[in-house]
Amino acid sequence: MYGHPVHVVGGPIVQDTLAIGSPLITLERQGFGDVTNVSNEFTHDSCDGFLGLAPYREFPHLLCQPFIAMLDEGKLAEPQFSLWLNPDLQSQEAGELVFGGYDSGHMAGDLIELPVVAGATHWTVLLDAVTIGEETVKGVTATLASLDSGTNTIRVPDADYKTINEAALGLRYMEKYDAYTIPCKQANNETVPALGFTLNGTSFTIAHTAWLFVFGDVHVSDDDNFDDAEFVDIESSGDSSSRLCYSAIRAGGPPDATVLGSNFLREWFSLYTYDPPHNTIALAPAASAAADVEPDQSLMRYEYRARQ
Repeated sequence: MYGHPVHVVGGPIVQDTLAIGSPLITLERQGFGDVTNVSNEFTHDSCDGFLGLAPYREFPHLLCQPFIAMLDEGKLAEPQFSLWLNPDLQSQEAGELVFGGYDSGHMAGDLIELPVVAGATHWTVLLDAVTIGEETVKGVTATLASLDSGTNTIRVPDADYKTINEAALGLRYMEKYDAYTIPCKQANNETVPALGFTLNGTSFTIAHTAWLFVFGDVHVSDDDNFDDAEFVDIESSGDSSSRLCYSAIRAGGPPDATVLGSNFLREWFSLYTYDPPHNTIALAPAASAAADVEPDQSLMRYEYRARQ
């Protein structure tokens, strides 16, 4: 079983040979969850599955994550993997996952190393504060932050949902959508400032364009009672002058942790080092793909650095 209490998939565990990466790496008898039960949310998801990357090796061999299996078989140059998600959502090149190292060409700055919380079963670090613009959000209960590319939003404890969203004065809760919203034309750095997370003493921010989503087919109507304002386009959304945007900060996270999903990871290149009990995460500003790079037809590239 995988997912939230309402949005889940389930099925039996099976084995097969996993072949992934360039050059190709193979893992015999890799365990897979063969999905036979799918909730509605996953039925309409754009992805076909999940590749587990958690730093946890207490599963039975059949359920061992591919990254851990690669380490156990001595296939990697370094006990690391790195993730780059292209900040440019209009690009055909979605990103790159490298096992055994990283590509510094996807970084627009230096790596900042963060220690993973001892004993954590996810890539989890200390969360010291949440900021909106220059202001620290008071009353936040979460003390941890987990990085999770399998989540496309920022999931916070239920107790923090209202606290954080209402610190951005431009957002308004709309019960009919169960979301904090703003007309896309009103979204700018003043109404919805940069969102920051202070992780182990260092602040990592994302602009409003990274934490606002555009409703697919919902437009602002006269009865929504929003004041008019100058149009400010949300990046990658096309003509959104009449569209309604909503906050990517969603409830349903663990009671003590904020889950930083793919919208955070598009802004921050991440390197994960498995060296228990001293696991680390390193973050650097993410670079967009070079204009002269031919997009990979698979959209997401998988590479590995072999052990010599």
